[in-house]
Amino acid sequence: MTIVIVLMSLFFTGYTAKNIFFPAKQCMQWQGSHYEEVDCSNSQLGIGQWNNIVPIDASTMKLIKLDSKAEQVFFKNGKPVVWYSKEHGKIELFNQPGLHPETGKTLKEITKYIIKEYHLKEKE
Repeated sequence: MTIVIVLMSLFFTGYTAKNIFFPAKQCMQWQGSHYEEVDCSNSQLGIGQWNNIVPIDASTMKLIKLDSKAEQVFFKNGKPVVWYSKEHGKIELFNQPGLHPETGKTLKEITKYIIKEYHLKEKE
């Protein structure tokens, strides 16, 4: 009986320690070109931290910044599959609609005009 109590105590101590040292990641943070799961606690915020930590949103988690210098498929069946944002004359491309992760501005659907204006490479 003592062995069972000791084993149960070890299990619960280990489980509690795991949650303290390795908490469940229920938030996300933009990491340059994609979102990553992070701990929600403020201890993750450092000096000069630019990107907000926000609760995980499954659809937003899939947002990826595309390489604007690489060839892209911009349209499928006549519908845009790339969205963009312009800041200071520079264009950034993304794989889905939503908000720009750093500026919060709404991403716009790609157009033939934008492709031509910014000399983007279209896969055929």
